[in-house]
Amino acid sequence: MILFNINPRHAYGSRRWPTTLLFLFIPLLLLQNKSYAQEEEKIDNSKPTNLYRRLNAVVESNEDGRVGARLIYNGTVGSNILYSVELPVFSTENKETGQRSYGIGDVRARFFHVTHKNYEKTLGAFGYSVDVFVPGQTGIGSDRWMISPGVLVGVIATDWIQFFPIVSYQYRHHMTTGAVSHGASFQVITPIKFGDKSFMRITPIWQMPDFRNPEVSTALETQFNYFISKKVQLQLFHMAHEKYGNTVRIGTTIFF
Repeated sequence: MILFNINPRHAYGSRRWPTTLLFLFIPLLLLQNKSYAQEEEKIDNSKPTNLYRRLNAVVESNEDGRVGARLIYNGTVGSNILYSVELPVFSTENKETGQRSYGIGDVRARFFHVTHKNYEKTLGAFGYSVDVFVPGQTGIGSDRWMISPGVLVGVIATDWIQFFPIVSYQYRHHMTTGAVSHGASFQVITPIKFGDKSFMRITPIWQMPDFRNPEVSTALETQFNYFISKKVQLQLFHMAHEKYGNTVRIGTTIFF
C-alpha cells in the first residue's frame, strides 16, 4: 500500500464503469494458472511496513464527474525494500463543450525502505520513502513534477491497532509556468484489524503545498480490506477532501 501524498489530480470521478471495470479483471486472470497448494504464511498487509509483491487494480469515482482507473504494481527486494509503479487512466469532461477526453494521469514511482521492524516494541518500525510523480497528458494530469521524500515511524499500541505517522517534504515544478514550490504533508496511517481476513485503515492528512502560503488543507481517508481467498483481497476506499470533495474507489489486490 501506499503511502499517500495528496495530489488534487489524483481524485477522479466515474460515469463510465464498463470500461474501467476491465482493470479489475486483469489481475484476476493472472490467477487461473497459479497454484497455491503449499501452505504459506498468512498475509498481513494492514501495517504499511509489511511489504509484499502484489498487483492492485481499482476504479474510482469523484463527485466532480471524473472517472478513472489505476493499475499499481508493487515489487520487493527481500523483506524490507519495496518499489512500485502506478499507472492511472482517466476520463474528464470539458465543462464548456461537454466532450470527454481520455488519457494517462500522473504516473507515480515509489521507493520504500523499512530500516527497522520489531512489533514487540512500542516504537516498532522505522522507514523512509521517495515518491516521484511524472505529469500526465495535458488536461488529464496535473502539469507538474513532484518529488516527495518522507520518513515513517510505527507506534505499536496493541495487536489490533497501530499508528504510523509520516512526515513528507514536497518539491513541485510546474511545467507550463516553470514555477517551483516547496511544501510538506503530515499523515497518520491507523490500521485497525478485525481478524485475519479484514482490517480498516483510517488516515487523517494535513498538507501545506507551499511554505510561502500558510494555508493548510485537510483530508480523511478510510479504507476497508477483506480477503476473499488466501491471495485475493477486495478493497473499498473513500477520501473526503475539504477542497476537492469525495472520492470512492473499489478494487482488487492480487498477492504473488
